[in-house]
Amino acid sequence: MDKKRYLWEGLDQKRYEIMDILPQEKQSAVLIMRCRNPSDRHWCLEYLGNGHYFSSYTELAEYYQKHFKKKLNNIHF
Repeated sequence: MDKKRYLWEGLDQKRYEIMDILPQEKQSAVLIMRCRNPSDRHWCLEYLGNGHYFSSYTELAEYYQKHFKKKLNNIHF
């Protein structure tokens, strides 16, 4: 499956590095992104046009597990 189909025009890929794309349904996916700017909050979980920002990957993983009832696989970075 081509996960890049879940990306959209206007997604700020200069500011955020896409670390993982996790399909949820046929037309939607969770994007796990890391900010390239070290002075900014470092992690973002994007889903259905809403961004949630976290200071650490651990915080993001806990949020994902609570809201999507699934565990994240560890991202190697």
